[in-house]
Amino acid sequence: MTKLLQAAVLTYAVAALLPFGIASAQELEPIGALPRLGVEWELNVEDQQSNVEAKSPFRWAVFRNKGTGDFLSFATHPGWKNINNINLEYLSDTSKEIFPNGRAVWTQSTLNGTSHAIAFEVVDIRHKNALFNGEKVLEYCFISESPDRDNLMAQGRAWIGPKGVVFAQHTSAKPITSELVDQAIRSIIQGQRKLAASTTR
Repeated sequence: MTKLLQAAVLTYAVAALLPFGIASAQELEPIGALPRLGVEWELNVEDQQSNVEAKSPFRWAVFRNKGTGDFLSFATHPGWKNINNINLEYLSDTSKEIFPNGRAVWTQSTLNGTSHAIAFEVVDIRHKNALFNGEKVLEYCFISESPDRDNLMAQGRAWIGPKGVVFAQHTSAKPITSELVDQAIRSIIQGQRKLAASTTR
């Protein structure tokens, strides 16, 4: 077992920075604005959707932290809007495959690595904000190993909303907590619920 895998299993001691609410938000179809990120996060040019010729039902955006090299990745799949929340487990394999090293799988011609699952669980969101009542997410965590780079740890969340499936994932070469990605998915859910409430008035 590698040192990174041991650290991931035994402790989540390294806290993530919370970069929300500073810079302008990036748009991602079909959900609209993503969480606002701080100036230390930049859109990763190599992962632009316009770089991919083949059509994919997924839409994605990948941000890279200029200081740490971490990735914060988002993907949506509007075609899955009819999946019931009780079947979030169905997304377990996909969650490991779309951002295997933090970057979008569709923008990489070759991948040389393996993923080791640490945790996959469907949970209720616990938060004082009533907007989250009854919301469920798939929590996932895995280690990505490759001879071509440092091993990586990923903390991710998948949620099924009114406009389809949303994935959010934080990937780092260091052990990380789920704090950053939890903030991200909650921000997305809150925005989508507020939008849905406003359209029904």
